[in-house]
Amino acid sequence: MEGNFGDEKYYQKLKDNKFWFEFISEKQMAEKKEAWCKMVRNSMVDYFTIVKNQGHKPENHLNFLAYLSSAVVFLTKHQPDKPRGVTNEDLLKLIN
Repeated sequence: MEGNFGDEKYYQKLKDNKFWFEFISEKQMAEKKEAWCKMVRNSMVDYFTIVKNQGHKPENHLNFLAYLSSAVVFLTKHQPDKPRGVTNEDLLKLIN
């Protein structure tokens, strides 16, 4: 479940105006919460890299900001048992 989404299409909203991780069921979360959270965290960095490599400023890229916001909400809701959500410091590192 490492996940390396190297194409921007993976970061677009799908049906019902949701991102891919918003379709993870409660059952799936219960079975592999830490792995799913790690995948979402990694996807945030992957998407940041894609946006930067395309020559965009992440802080001005509306879809990246929407993805980042939704991912943070998801991670906050589903924090693994070991405390390791995305911190403000993590977000600042992504933007700067």
